[in-house]
Amino acid sequence: MIRPDRFWQKELLEATRSRRALALKFLLPLLLLAPLAVTAVPAAMRAVGFSAAVLFIGVFGSSVRLIHLRDGRMLERMAVLPVSHYRISAEYILAGAFLDGVQLLLPLILLIAVGQYPPPAVAVILLVYPAALVGANALGVLVASLSASAAEGHLFAILSVIGAAVISGFVPSGAGGWSSWLLPFGSFAAVLQTPTGGATPAAIPIAWLSAVALVGLVLAVSPRLFRSR
Repeated sequence: MIRPDRFWQKELLEATRSRRALALKFLLPLLLLAPLAVTAVPAAMRAVGFSAAVLFIGVFGSSVRLIHLRDGRMLERMAVLPVSHYRISAEYILAGAFLDGVQLLLPLILLIAVGQYPPPAVAVILLVYPAALVGANALGVLVASLSASAAEGHLFAILSVIGAAVISGFVPSGAGGWSSWLLPFGSFAAVLQTPTGGATPAAIPIAWLSAVALVGLVLAVSPRLFRSR
């Protein structure tokens, strides 16, 4: 029996209810990202491609699910529970990050194996990876909080992914440089670009600080989710 205030349990149950859907969640990212991992592409392109996948899946998956729950009046019903809105939102972000992390784990393992990363670099990657997942899902919750409809949600999700990609230096016209450290996706792409062991441990606290700051911003506006529209 799932308690009504355990939002994260509901998310995990919904994601694992259908075996076919669960298999697709694992197979599709693997099929889409495997060519990026095994083909002879520059390390920078491989890193940016995988980091962009984390950003895209986290933002769209998180925002679309949350907007669907809001349109179905689920969030309004949860608003009357004696549970903080901030806690519910935080649990949703963490549950989404966990699900996305498991979903993308096989492609990440393949990328690490093909890239022949040394153990220190692998350790840095695995510690920065969750920060990027948390940041992507937090950004999705922000999109859902600011949108008034499903159409707005999709538009804001596209704009947020593009904006985050630019800030993180994923595109040639991106700001890059210092701005790439403002979001955890830039840190994740940076550590994936250093298969020879140049990944610096300093990327770990930088990625987590930016992810926590983003979560804090999202939680500040999250009560909007639980208001009737």
